[in-house]
Amino acid sequence: MGDDYLEKHNNNNLYHKNCIQFAIDFQKTYLNPETVVVNILDSQRMKVIKENCERLKPIIETIIFLGKQNIALRGHRDDGNLITESIVNEGNFREILRFRIQAGDNRLENHLQKSNSKATYISHTIQNELIEVCKKEITLLILKEIIQAKSYRIATDGCTVMVSTIKGAVKKVQETAKNALYSPCNNHALNLSLSKCSTVQSVRNCVDTMREIISFLNVSA
Repeated sequence: MGDDYLEKHNNNNLYHKNCIQFAIDFQKTYLNPETVVVNILDSQRMKVIKENCERLKPIIETIIFLGKQNIALRGHRDDGNLITESIVNEGNFREILRFRIQAGDNRLENHLQKSNSKATYISHTIQNELIEVCKKEITLLILKEIIQAKSYRIATDGCTVMVSTIKGAVKKVQETAKNALYSPCNNHALNLSLSKCSTVQSVRNCVDTMREIISFLNVSA
């Protein structure tokens, strides 16, 4: 049998044709891995994930900022176009986002301009979800510090809701953390004492004198 027979046999046999094609495809993907469909899809997926993270970043930063400053997020309105100026105060969260755009946050501006109205991630529902995520992260950090600490205490003021032996917060904590120690706040105790003594004339005179001294020192500084 000559070469013609082998070539004819290969051309007429589907199995051989498929094997040859598989070998050619393997060689192509081996030499050019970026053309593999799986790699292309995975690369595109990672790109989308990165872009989504970048879109969320200014929104999350704004929520964290408001939380750190103890500022409420929402006002009377919580919808509408952030790109255009509004004559109505739309709440701290939306107004800060608008301020960021006006200050040159192109990433946030592009996100709000190009995204579908249902995918802007600034609705009150998403705000609550992001706040919940932040809460979980803070809780995990606190728990990590507690686990690493050899000892810790419960520091609270002296109000009933905290120190009540029946339903107080300290009691609830100690039910789980048996070795937790309650440490009352001396400043709060002093404040309560002064408040109750304010009806005594001599105490009132003393407090007024201290205020005048403090005021004098502040002005003189």
